[in-house]
Formats: sequence, C-alpha cells, structure tokens
Amino acid sequence: MERVRGLILRRNLPDGLALPNETARKLSESFIDNLAALHGLDYAELGLGELGKPQGYLERQVRGWMERYQGSKTHDLPEVEPLSAWLREHMPSRSDATLIHNDYKYDNMVLDHEPQIGNRVEVNLQDQLLSLGWDVTNDAGNRVDGVFPGKKYHFRLYYKVLAPIPGEWETFIHIDGFQRRFNGDHKTLGGKYSFSLWQTGDYIVDDSEFSVEPNFTRGDYNVYYGLFVGETRLKVKTGPHQDNRIEGGRLHVVN
Repeated sequence: MERVRGLILRRNLPDGLALPNETARKLSESFIDNLAALHGLDYAELGLGELGKPQGYLERQVRGWMERYQGSKTHDLPEVEPLSAWLREHMPSRSDATLIHNDYKYDNMVLDHEPQIGNRVEVNLQDQLLSLGWDVTNDAGNRVDGVFPGKKYHFRLYYKVLAPIPGEWETFIHIDGFQRRFNGDHKTLGGKYSFSLWQTGDYIVDDSEFSVEPNFTRGDYNVYYGLFVGETRLKVKTGPHQDNRIEGGRLHVVN
C-alpha cells in the first residue's frame, strides 16, 4: 500500500474549487464506470480468492433474514411465511461472485486527473509550477465565452505543482485593451492555503471574483496573469509571456 495524492470531494468543496454542470456530469459518469470496472475484476487472478466465502452466499443471506425475523418478531405477519417459502423455493442453485466496494462514495475516492480547462496555456514557472490555463465562469460555475461590464464573474487559474515553492506569492490578472486595463491582484486562494502546503503533483485552482468596469467597450481583450511578491514576478522559464506576464489569450467583452 502506498500514499496516493489527489483531491477528495466532501460536503464542502475545497477553496477555489467549483463543479459546473458539465464537470459534475462527467465526474458522475466516471464514478459509475469505475464501479463497473471494479465489479469486472477477476478477484481470483488478483490473489483474493481467500478473501471471502462466496459459495452459499445467497442461502446464508436468506436463512439469516428468516432467523432474524423469527428472533425479533413481536407479532405475526401473515405475509412473511409465504414470502419465506417463495424465497427458499426460488433460490438459484449458484451465483457468480465479484468484488464490491462496501462504502463507495465520493469522499472515499481520490481524484487524480487534472481539471477540464477551457483556455489551455502551458507555461513553466521556475520549474516549480506549471500553469495549465484559465477559465471564466458565471455564479453557477458554468464557463462563459464573454463577459458583460459591471457583472460579476469568477476567474479561475489552473496550476500543477512541480516542486516546493518557497515564499507566499500573490496573483495578478491583467485584462488589457482599448487603452483600458482591469487589474485583478489578489491573494492566491484567498490566502487560505499557504504555498508551504502545496505538494508536488497537486492540482491547484485559484478562483477569484471579478467584474470589468462599466467603461469597457465591446471587443476582445488580452489576458495576462502570473504570481508576484512586491515588485518581483515568478519567472517564466518556458511558454508565452511578456516580462513574466503569462500570455493567456483573449477574453471577449460584450456590450
């Protein structure tokens, strides 16, 4: 047995993580596919033939139901006797055995795949962090192709941790065009998850709320982002950038 790193979904999602409808649907399908794959494994070939006692399982279950009923009943139920007889008479002579998970649910699984990303931008930051790209979503967590001035949205930045990252870096987001700039400086992950806790192989989703000013006109704006401390930006080793500002592509403003 070995440690497996990844994301575990619980009642309250981790800070910076949301599940839009499309992602939730794909997650649910994968959830069922994995359960079916587990049932399809040959437990004997895996060396688990002595794990349980599949022979006679149905007979033991039916007999146990009847014995527990007889041992705990407080009054007669006329329907039970014919039902008991029917179950005994129609019990299959044999049944196949397979592996099952006795507590199969989301918080007993580790998600190890990177999130689905709408705007893919791979940039290496000092061999410590890999930028994977970004998305803009509405309040429901669904991706949008354009934004309306003055309306609130969420800007999501996706990273994969390559190595320990010393220090505490803040995030900048610049949306530039038509002699205007939106400046989305903020504390990474809202300052709630220190860089010292980021582990190699982790996927990080930085989610920040934003709205472009009402004076932004219709058109396509350039997106830049990155990490900084004071006047210093985390350096780009490979990938598109301007002065260590990652070139993220275009964001359409609707007006």
